[in-house]
Amino acid sequence: VRYCLAMDVLHFDTDNERQRTVSRTSYRARNARPKNFVHKSRRWLVTGGDDWPVLRDSLKMKGVASDGLRQTFEVHPTADYKAVTSRFTEVVGSSNFALLAEFSRRNPFHVETLLHLADIHMANGDMDMVFELARKAVYAVQCSFCPQFSPSHLQDIAGVLVPSVMLPLHAFDSAQDHNVSCIKALYVYMVCLYRRGFPRTALEICKLLLCTAAPEDPLHVLLAIDLYALQSQQYQALYDISSQYVCQTAVLVVGDCGASSSISLSECLPNFAFSVAFARFTESKPSLQTVGDVCAADVASCTVAMHGLPAVSAHASLIRALLLFPSVLRPLLQRLGLALDQTAPGSPCLGVTWGTLLQHPPFSDGPTAFVRAEATILNRCSDAYAFQAIDVWKDDEALRWLHVSACRLRDLCSSESESSAIKDVRRQWQQVPIPTWLLEQYKDVVADEFCSRAPVFPEPIQPIVPVARAAQNEREPTVSIHSHPLIAFWQSFMPWAVVDKSGLRVPATLLRDLIPTLHNVSRAWHAVLRAVREMEQ
Repeated sequence: VRYCLAMDVLHFDTDNERQRTVSRTSYRARNARPKNFVHKSRRWLVTGGDDWPVLRDSLKMKGVASDGLRQTFEVHPTADYKAVTSRFTEVVGSSNFALLAEFSRRNPFHVETLLHLADIHMANGDMDMVFELARKAVYAVQCSFCPQFSPSHLQDIAGVLVPSVMLPLHAFDSAQDHNVSCIKALYVYMVCLYRRGFPRTALEICKLLLCTAAPEDPLHVLLAIDLYALQSQQYQALYDISSQYVCQTAVLVVGDCGASSSISLSECLPNFAFSVAFARFTESKPSLQTVGDVCAADVASCTVAMHGLPAVSAHASLIRALLLFPSVLRPLLQRLGLALDQTAPGSPCLGVTWGTLLQHPPFSDGPTAFVRAEATILNRCSDAYAFQAIDVWKDDEALRWLHVSACRLRDLCSSESESSAIKDVRRQWQQVPIPTWLLEQYKDVVADEFCSRAPVFPEPIQPIVPVARAAQNEREPTVSIHSHPLIAFWQSFMPWAVVDKSGLRVPATLLRDLIPTLHNVSRAWHAVLRAVREMEQ
């Protein structure tokens, strides 16, 4: 069985996605090559610019261990790269942006510098500059890849073809840990691609981050991959990930006994529950008049298969998503800027406002609706989905469908003949255990990670780079390397002495600078001698 996150190398190239959005003739005309064009070897992740060099003495990837299933890789710096990183630490500690810009000009492909500048521009909302910096950082990262690192290569593990490589967030040797910088470069590049209109390429980068870290998801990209699949119209990929991710990834979990391995992501995470329903609606285009035909039996059986179902399955899927994750509706309406005293434009359910719906079960008990141990985590995931799903639900047609489905769920919960059956659907879902290794990764997720303007990065890749954070914990330097050798020699004997190796943070002290000090010392000494003589007399 092929892994649901298997990647296609061709889709890492933004040019291929651009050709699909414009006519092939016009694309070739606008990108015609000159006669003296020199063809450069293309790389599978990012193709560098014409003036970008092939980096050979910066970062190097090495295979360090194998658990018998997959090969683990780490990114190590060369001696030259260590020296540059040491100077970068001093520059960041100086808090001088002009000095940082000059350092970046002299070292244009230093990954930590590029990411630090990207953090600064992202805080200012300049996403175009962030994209260019992230693209150069990813280029520098992929120059370090060794031939054995091939995420698209699959191997058979327990009957599932899974990626044969791992790139963990933290290396085994913390002193050589540059995996974080490499993974952060890929993450920032993915976010920028999605915001620049390349969701198909962003989807492949998202798969890469998931595959090389599976079964872990430290960057919470599984909470965003469904939107990338929707925006790129990769509906079948969305169905495959939703139905197969848990059972296929469970073979990589140490100690997993196969419990609940057949559960789908639409039963575990709210973003997949709503995205799968929206994909079905987009594909089948059912009439809103058929929402009233959905009964509790349809809601209970809509997860049997991901395709080949009648048109009513789209409505049943959304009603089931609202039943299992009712806490999504209120924050989603707030993010869309909708007034609770209004209804959806053109909705068949006339006179029913959003506020009226929120006063009825299951929406009235939304935040406390999760009668299970994972309630806090599921609420966090619901808020995260509502924060980033604005582009999906902002259209009037989508709002009408959401409104009619919510009204139908309210009617089912209040119906004498259907209320017990619809409660059984929810009760059965509450009794199915969700794998601990899946949900525990999202206990610290925050909605601001999915902000469109200046997202807050997950904890492992916070904007302050590790070397800069370490520099802040050090004592302030007091001795400049540009001082006179005799002066620097004597200063170094002081217990509080810390040498400023960058020569930028502490002003140099020369011999002529000591003349006023020596004069004051001489005057003070003579004053002490006069006072002693007067006391003796």
